[in-house]
Amino acid sequence: MLSAVAWMALGVVNNNSDQIRFDDTRNRLAAIRRAIIGDTSRTVNGQPEVRGYVADMGELPPNLQALVSQNYCQGLPTQTTSATCTAKGGTWITQPGYVADDSYNPGEVPHTGLRYGWNGPYLPIEALTMINGHRFLDGWGNDDGGRNFGWNYQFVNEAGQVHLQVQSLGMDGLVDAIPENTPLYEKDYPPSPARDNLTEPLESPPPLIRENEYLVQITDAKDVAQGDAVGGLKVDFGAPASCWTGGECSESAAEHKRSACSAAAWTWKSGTCSNPAYETELECAQNDAGWTRSVPKPQINSEIDCHNSTHGHWRPSHTLGFIITRVHNGNLERLVSDPVEVTWDGSEKVPEFIFEGVQEVSGVKLYDVDTYLYQGRMAWGVFECSGIPLVCNTNKPFPAGSPPWKIFTYVPGTTLVPFERPINP
Repeated sequence: MLSAVAWMALGVVNNNSDQIRFDDTRNRLAAIRRAIIGDTSRTVNGQPEVRGYVADMGELPPNLQALVSQNYCQGLPTQTTSATCTAKGGTWITQPGYVADDSYNPGEVPHTGLRYGWNGPYLPIEALTMINGHRFLDGWGNDDGGRNFGWNYQFVNEAGQVHLQVQSLGMDGLVDAIPENTPLYEKDYPPSPARDNLTEPLESPPPLIRENEYLVQITDAKDVAQGDAVGGLKVDFGAPASCWTGGECSESAAEHKRSACSAAAWTWKSGTCSNPAYETELECAQNDAGWTRSVPKPQINSEIDCHNSTHGHWRPSHTLGFIITRVHNGNLERLVSDPVEVTWDGSEKVPEFIFEGVQEVSGVKLYDVDTYLYQGRMAWGVFECSGIPLVCNTNKPFPAGSPPWKIFTYVPGTTLVPFERPINP
């Protein structure tokens, strides 16, 4: 009698232990997901919480090792130095550290203020010894000694979209090859769709992270010819007119004074000082005078009236480019749109800027690269374009005198509404 009770008690303990391991595995899988894309259902200061590897690095982690160590021996987690990794035949991987884009000299490309790079560890590190290496195992303790610590970690291409699939191999540590009536704890987690017998092909489990949860496609480069791309981002400039008062020199940043500008038959177009003795904004400010920026005069609709009535500058159009600074592969990367000529005629202007991907192969440019934005913080700006071929200059933000960059956070699944860039900031 006592023997039977003991066996029953042992069975209960074993079942409880299995349940604990199963629940632990499920919780650890959720932790991997949070480590990669955070939890946008939570909010910080009223905004979705955007954090994790993708937000910092602008890509999915190539393996689980990338989540626990900034620099690591690929496939050999027990080797924790470059020298021992190489000696064992491994490849030492380095990931860019977390830095701020805040160092530049006046006259150079203005910084964005974005922070980016590896800011982990993103998962709890379970072993810090030289023997065991840095690991994150499932609840069953499966460990193959490789880059994914016993998890089945792979990228799945489904109808052109790349999803991430992460799966525990369950109690037996083997990929399921078993029929539907297999006990719960012997199944992989998440389980593959059930099958009745071993002759049916094993289907993939649902992805842990789908493509639309970590990035959005903004331009579809449909063909190899330039100009075939479809889709972009819109900027709402309002309804400015062509006549503007005030002025900065239209041609040369070196010509700061109105007199030199006029002598060269150029046009002064950004602002005027209330004291005419001071001809630059800096001089004006140093002498406590008021600087008046250029403003649109929508009631003036002809170039002659603009010059005669207001001594303004007639600017019927501008050639503009939209530039996004995003994080990609652990570094900052700029996406530059095709230039767009915008005519100021007093009507609402919401032009669309196409980001046609360019890939160069053997010196030949191919315009067939789709363009994406990854989850996270990035910067955008509108800039003037000039020259042959047209080049958009980050030192010439539009409108003149406005801050070059604005920071925005992209949360996958949300709509990228038209960006606002008032002509008269």
